[in-house]
Amino acid sequence: APVVTQPLVTAPPITVPTVTTPAPVAYVTAGANVMVTNASRVDGGAGRLSERLAVVGFTVVTPGNYALGKLDVTKIYYDAANPSARAVADSLKAAFGGGAIEVLELPVPPPVDTGDALGAGVLVAMGNDIADKTLDELQGITPPPTTSPPATSARWLEATGLQLRPA
Repeated sequence: APVVTQPLVTAPPITVPTVTTPAPVAYVTAGANVMVTNASRVDGGAGRLSERLAVVGFTVVTPGNYALGKLDVTKIYYDAANPSARAVADSLKAAFGGGAIEVLELPVPPPVDTGDALGAGVLVAMGNDIADKTLDELQGITPPPTTSPPATSARWLEATGLQLRPA
C-alpha cells in the first residue's frame, strides 16, 4: 500500500506575558559602619531602620538624631577619607529604592545632634520618604499574596456550631 505523508501542521507561537519583578539588590556592606539618624517625623524610626540594615549585612552603630531638621527626602553622607564608604553609601541608596535620595560627602562636624558619628563611615539622614518602610517596600518588591487553606466542611461546621443530623 502506498504511504501518504501529510505536511506537518504547526501552531502559531503562543506569547506568554512576562512579569518583571525587581532583582534583589546585592549590597556592598564591607569597609564602612553605618549610622542612621532620624530626620523624619516618625519616632523610633532610625532604630528600626538600623535593625533592618543589620539583618541584611550592614554594620550599624547606635542610631541618633539628625541635627539639621526634618527631611522629606533621605540624604546619605559618606566619609571621603574612607575608600569603602562611597560604595556602601551607593549600596544604601539602592537598598532604599534610589529615586531622589542624594549621596553627599560627610561634613565636619557630622550632622548628628551629639556631633559624634561614632566612627561611622556612612551616615543616613532618614527622611519621611523611607521612615518605617521595609527594604522590600522601598525597592518595589512585593511579597507573594498570603492565602489560607480552604476550610474543610468539618472545620466549617465546627466553627459555625452547626451539626449534621442523619436523614
